[in-house]
Amino acid sequence: MPSTSSDRRIGFEQLEIICPFHLLIGEDFRLVQLSRLLKRLWPELSENSFLQDVIAIVRPSGVQSIEQLVQLTGMVIHLSVRSHPSLILRGQIIQLDAQWLFVGTPKISSVKEMTALGLELSDLPLHDSGGDF
Repeated sequence: MPSTSSDRRIGFEQLEIICPFHLLIGEDFRLVQLSRLLKRLWPELSENSFLQDVIAIVRPSGVQSIEQLVQLTGMVIHLSVRSHPSLILRGQIIQLDAQWLFVGTPKISSVKEMTALGLELSDLPLHDSGGDF
């Protein structure tokens, strides 16, 4: 019997491996889930925080509502934590029912920059070319 789409859901552990830089945003614009790596890099982030209070959507600018967030699906976006604007994540938003998943990777161009941001090559997923300096 062929599997259905509900049989192929990915779990948190698998998501951590393939995309260690992710966060899940709820329909009320609160952070629902944060990857372990984001929690390590940005310890001031916590589930239940309002997105606009802790995250800056750098590109495109001016996103202030769920309605605007929905319009970003299918677009490249850059975001950072307001208290750490030097680490920018480049990624995309994917809608999952009434929530939105951001998956991304650090926008870095050298090992020196990566180290200064508190990252190591082992923090990047194997498929990410970000470590190919």
